[in-house]
Amino acid sequence: MICRKCYARLPPRATNCRKRKCGHTNQLRPKKKLK
Repeated sequence: MICRKCYARLPPRATNCRKRKCGHTNQLRPKKKLK
């Protein structure tokens, strides 16, 4: 997973970001799969 606010790379099953600078936001998106 990627955080939409700070672009941190998170574990695949994450529900919110672990970084403090984005306030542990829950706005995540899956990492784009390579073709």
